[in-house]
Amino acid sequence: LVQAQYWHDPLAEHEFAENSLFLADINNQGSVKNQTYKENLQKLDNLVLVKFLKDTVVDPKGSEWFSWFNSSSSTTMVPLQQTPLYQEDWLGLKVLDKAGKLKLMSVDGNHLQLDQKSLDNIIQTYLKD
Repeated sequence: LVQAQYWHDPLAEHEFAENSLFLADINNQGSVKNQTYKENLQKLDNLVLVKFLKDTVVDPKGSEWFSWFNSSSSTTMVPLQQTPLYQEDWLGLKVLDKAGKLKLMSVDGNHLQLDQKSLDNIIQTYLKD
């Protein structure tokens, strides 16, 4: 699990990409793309993105699955598949998705409060050979 703790103004993409010390870089959102990030992500057998349905920390809802705002709006979200991150495949998420390796999972609960049943499901479904 990765926890980010950052502010990303949807109407100031350039400033975010240029000034973010971690997240813009690791998400390949800067003008220079790190091919190693993409190559390493594509080595995964599965990438499971978990959305907590009662999350009180992550804002905006949907960003757990890389959904983001429409480029001309700070209120309208678009799904991952309609974002530049996916369409231009900055991280390799599109390749993973097309290969059936990108898994989107919802669980009941608040931020990072994974119940035993959900954890067991992740282990049995995605981590066991």
